[in-house]
Amino acid sequence: MGLSWGPGEDGGQTRQMDSLESLFLVMAELGAPLHKHHWSINSSLRLSFPNNISDPVPYLQQAWLAIRRRHPTIAAIAAAGDSKNPGAIGRQMTVPALDPQKFVEKTFFVHKGDVNDATELAASMKASDYGTIHWIPATEELLVNVCHWQFDGMGVVMLWSSFLEFLAAFVRDGLNARVDDESNFTIPVDELVASPMNEESTPKRLREAADAMIDAFLQGMPGVGPPLKSGEGAIPGTTFRRELVLDEPTTKSVIEACKKNDYSVSAMVQTAMLRVLGSYQQHPAAKHYSIFIPVDLRKLLPAPHDGTSHAGGTRLSGWPLLVENVADKSFADMAPAINQAYRTDFSRVMKDDEGNDLSLVQYTAPYARRVLGLYTATPPAGMPPRTTPCVSSLGMVEKYIQAEYDVGGGGRTLGVRSFFLSLEMLGPDQYIHVWTFRGKLHLQMSANSTHYDADFLDDELESIKRELVRGLGVTE
Repeated sequence: MGLSWGPGEDGGQTRQMDSLESLFLVMAELGAPLHKHHWSINSSLRLSFPNNISDPVPYLQQAWLAIRRRHPTIAAIAAAGDSKNPGAIGRQMTVPALDPQKFVEKTFFVHKGDVNDATELAASMKASDYGTIHWIPATEELLVNVCHWQFDGMGVVMLWSSFLEFLAAFVRDGLNARVDDESNFTIPVDELVASPMNEESTPKRLREAADAMIDAFLQGMPGVGPPLKSGEGAIPGTTFRRELVLDEPTTKSVIEACKKNDYSVSAMVQTAMLRVLGSYQQHPAAKHYSIFIPVDLRKLLPAPHDGTSHAGGTRLSGWPLLVENVADKSFADMAPAINQAYRTDFSRVMKDDEGNDLSLVQYTAPYARRVLGLYTATPPAGMPPRTTPCVSSLGMVEKYIQAEYDVGGGGRTLGVRSFFLSLEMLGPDQYIHVWTFRGKLHLQMSANSTHYDADFLDDELESIKRELVRGLGVTE
């Protein structure tokens, strides 16, 4: 069976995983010895219910069931890998037939007294074969945990959009309210664009373009990064989630300064972070910075595959960013080139042999195959561990998650007081997510406690903020 969905065992649906899903599955399984999934996503909302809802649990469960129907990928299970070829692309994924009661029993959990909040719960999460959701009554926080091959970051934001739509309907109209939860079995990227699924069938121009992306990345190796507290071979511990929130006036000033210069906010956070990295003592070989900028491919896909109804699956690729001799450069030196990389028109990154424009999505498959080999390769002897942080933007979360939902007369509302999204990080590198919500800019760091102390991460975030406002000429 190929990339198209088809009947599976016991009434379920099954298909082959595409190149991006395969990449993230293999990366997830690097954490198997620790009963963790590397790069798994934890995302939380802090809710407020109207006074007439004394027990939110039935409403949350109904909304979660509606999510299972609309986004079946939340329940998808990957087939076991081949021990002789663990990096093989194209395993089967299966969505079992839905048994509502069993699904809720296996995936919906209420935490009374065993955790203090969603941040603590996220740090303690173990690997699961499917997505789960967790309600903490004491803090009114809801946390969803998914593997990165099931949903990417923007996909989870879109999932919350659907969830809150359903939840508001059930709170407003009762538990038997009719909602639009028609199933959308997400078509993978490789199927949508007819990607070549092996090197032999990949046109030379696409192979060369993917090779060029990897070459740009390798030029920055081993890469500048923050200092580690851990020694070589240290066993990963829990993942920290540290967050810094800019107040509304500072957020407004930062955004206005970026608009004035046609700068991407994410690019400027990236620039500020490089200024901070340049201040740390580095290994003699670590002088440059290279990453793959996360690129949401939904913007390059045809409707309806670009919208919330098709949130499931992985639509996340990368674009190389290389900054040489970081320590020698000022904010003003780096900002234009970094901004140019973020402002790339990904719908036209190269041309085919006939002169037609090709988008980034069209050589995602050869890119994913190469990145898989790169990320799972043994580092060269004598090279330091790669600690280089990556920056990823979730944009204006308010586009998908409202601060309030009308749930009836008398001003009754379902409120969303806060949001976060973090990654399980098992390596020595860091991951920074950037987003705005309720008028405030959030900078959040995900990093492993074996390699960094919480105080160090807090200081690092403060330094990034300081370089950001200073570099943009913003007065706090």
